[in-house]
Amino acid sequence: MSGASITNLIIMGDRAFESNEINLAAEAYKRAIAQGIKEEKEEKEEKEKKEENNIKMSHCYVRLGECCSSNGEILSAKGYFNKSIQAHETYQARMLLGQVTQAKESLENISRGISLMESELNST
Repeated sequence: MSGASITNLIIMGDRAFESNEINLAAEAYKRAIAQGIKEEKEEKEEKEKKEENNIKMSHCYVRLGECCSSNGEILSAKGYFNKSIQAHETYQARMLLGQVTQAKESLENISRGISLMESELNST
């Protein structure tokens, strides 16, 4: 039963149970549960790794946006700040985006950046 899928283990357990092989059925169900726990743990680790990568990508997009902004490439900077926000929204990206956008949109981004900063400060 080693390495079997949860579904296959359940099927094996059900067949054993129906054949009145209770100990074999119990073993199959225990392995199905163990496999489910293992898969949940792997999914959680994968999700955490993805979030960590998103944070790193967001940082890189912010820095690229700052480079473009310093070179006067405002549209490119805006694009990178938006990509940063899509990867992982931070107050820094919102505030920088607010600096390179126009009027109403600028105020909305700066306001959102301030809200994110306040949330970050309150969570520490």
